[in-house]
Order: sequence, then C-alpha cells, then structure tokens
Amino acid sequence: MELKLILQILLRRKWLVLQAFIVIFATAVITSFLMPPVYENSASVFIGRAEATSSLLSDLGMDNFARSSDSEIMENYLELATMSPILEKLIIKLQLRNSDGIYLKPKKILSRFPIISSIFPRPYLDIELTSDTADLLEITSMASDPETAAIIANTTAEILIDENFKQQKKEYKDVRQ
Repeated sequence: MELKLILQILLRRKWLVLQAFIVIFATAVITSFLMPPVYENSASVFIGRAEATSSLLSDLGMDNFARSSDSEIMENYLELATMSPILEKLIIKLQLRNSDGIYLKPKKILSRFPIISSIFPRPYLDIELTSDTADLLEITSMASDPETAAIIANTTAEILIDENFKQQKKEYKDVRQ
C-alpha cells in the first residue's frame, strides 16, 4: 500500500522531480566541461638490495644481527622516497613552483584531495609499494599536462635509483673496511 502511495506522490510532483533531475544533470555536465584535465603517469622502480653486510655477518656466524624482512626493507625505501630531502631534490631539479612562483613544499606535492586537485590542478605525487612483488615501488604523478606528469614520475624514479645506488655503494664500502 505504501509503495502505491509513494508512486502517486511522485506522479503528482513529476515536474518538481524532473526539474531537480535536469538541474543536477546540467550542473554535472557544465562542471565536467569547465574542469581542467588532469593527466596521470606512472613509473615503477625495482629496489635491489645490497647483501654485503648480511653475507659478511652470516659468514661470521652472526645471522641474527643482519636479518631484516623484505617487507621491512621495502617499507624503509617507501619512507625514504617520501622524505623531504628526496622530494626537495625533485622540486629543485624540475623547478616545481606554485602560482606565486614559490617552490612547492615537499608535503604539498604528496597531499592529494581528489576534488581540490580537479579544481586547482598542480603537480601531485603518490608513491606506494606494489602488491604484485615485494621489490617494486610504484610512482604515480598527476599534473595539468601529460609531459609534466611523465617528467615528474621519471625524475622521481631517477632520484630513487640514484639514492639506492649510493646506499648500496656505501654499504659495500663499509663492509670492505
């Protein structure tokens, strides 16, 4: 009985319901045409680990001191990738600035709110571990043009590869001494 009553009310108010639908639909269409496009690009970075220290400690029979799980190591790399020094290198290398000409802040490039980033596009960066394999970091960048998005993702990958290489080189050097 109540369903019949609801249908009667909707039929009596059909013009009001139709007007509300048209207004909402028109607003959505106009907003989607006025919003600037946001392009997204991704890069994957393989994180190879130097096993020099763990190999040396295992040869000495001190395995317990060198064991870190793969997930702990990758979490450390993820934290390294989102730290200010790495992001500052990216910002300075690419001259990423806000509309006032001031360099972007490292934490601003990581923070992304979908609605705000659609209305006010600026470069955004997201770095996360891939679920497929334990050795890959997925770098996703968003920007108002496709070239900038690609350059941000690729440059971030280059900086992370360079930092990984420096860390492995330091570890080998420390083991040799």
